[in-house]
Amino acid sequence: RWAKKTGNVLVIKRHPLCMDIRVTRLLDQELPSNVHMSRGPIHDLIKPARAVVVGNSGVGFEALMHGKPVIAVAPSDYQVATRTAQTLDALRELLDGADSLPDDSEFARTFVHVFLKKLVIDPNDDAAVDAALIRQFEQVCWFQ
Repeated sequence: RWAKKTGNVLVIKRHPLCMDIRVTRLLDQELPSNVHMSRGPIHDLIKPARAVVVGNSGVGFEALMHGKPVIAVAPSDYQVATRTAQTLDALRELLDGADSLPDDSEFARTFVHVFLKKLVIDPNDDAAVDAALIRQFEQVCWFQ
């Protein structure tokens, strides 16, 4: 409805594992001419986007890697770098202002760097994996 009302182009890519019959019914309806379904590569869809709307998806993190504004409608590990819409009105407001969102791509790139370099453990680095496991075990008092 938002795309039809505003004339903006909306591209929808369904999660490949989504099998919800309600989603199928919704997407099987005739869509306005400016609403497109895509099965294309996600990076090809993100590049020209003005903003990316996600629930909690790896696509949101990938959009941050591209420096795109991310509008999240569910909590995620990267939500500090997104704009959150907790209501439909908030989502519409963010979508309506997508062209005037402040450019925080530098913050997003910094967040992605810190997340990948400091918070994610390289599974090939045995010492880092051991240290992270020990830290977690100590936090939950498994051993002291």
